[in-house]
Amino acid sequence: MTRRIALGLFCLQPLLAQTWTKNNDQTTSGTGSLAVTFTNNLHNPSVIVFACKDVAAASSWQTPTDTAGHTFVDSGNGNLTFNSGSADLQMWYALNTSTTSGNVITQPASGTYRCVGVEFYVSSGTISADKIASQTNQNTGTAGGQNVSSTATSALSTSADLAIGVGAVITGTMTAGTGFTAASHAMMEYQALSATTGLAATWSDNTNSDPYAAMITTFKATTSSSVARHRAMVIQQ
Repeated sequence: MTRRIALGLFCLQPLLAQTWTKNNDQTTSGTGSLAVTFTNNLHNPSVIVFACKDVAAASSWQTPTDTAGHTFVDSGNGNLTFNSGSADLQMWYALNTSTTSGNVITQPASGTYRCVGVEFYVSSGTISADKIASQTNQNTGTAGGQNVSSTATSALSTSADLAIGVGAVITGTMTAGTGFTAASHAMMEYQALSATTGLAATWSDNTNSDPYAAMITTFKATTSSSVARHRAMVIQQ
């Protein structure tokens, strides 16, 4: 008698790309401790990105806090000082798994400065920082064109990273660079990517010879799914 036994083999297919959706985007400026309040409930999972610039006098940035209780970490680019040390720029992020309403992010530094906070989510999966790049103490040269730029990142880990650029100039007005969309203030811009090629964050500044600093951080979102593979084996008796 011959018995036929079908065995199902399963394996995990990792790194399935996700679609990024912006859920919150607020900016504020002023003197002393500043806060931005998100208008939409946080989405699980998501990444919260928060950046501040001070172009009048370099601030002693402190790690941001929020009412949802997140731990913010530096983007990996650090605090960029420029214009002979009289201005600075920094970006932080937090990985969110809550649905808190009215989340308030606070930067308790002194000085007169501006901050921008955004939240992007994916439908499911795990979000993490991917690649970074920056440059500081640069000069725009001729006004217009893509005359503000970070350096380019190395090749990205996925073809669907989210790129966040943060930049600051002393005098001029910046507009988002090619392929990027400005957040609630143009000091921050974003782009959902479709290739693994490294890239720089760029802006156009309408002022000649304007000192600047710029950085970029990309985020990846991955998930896994099980795919059944079938193989038949014959056992004879």
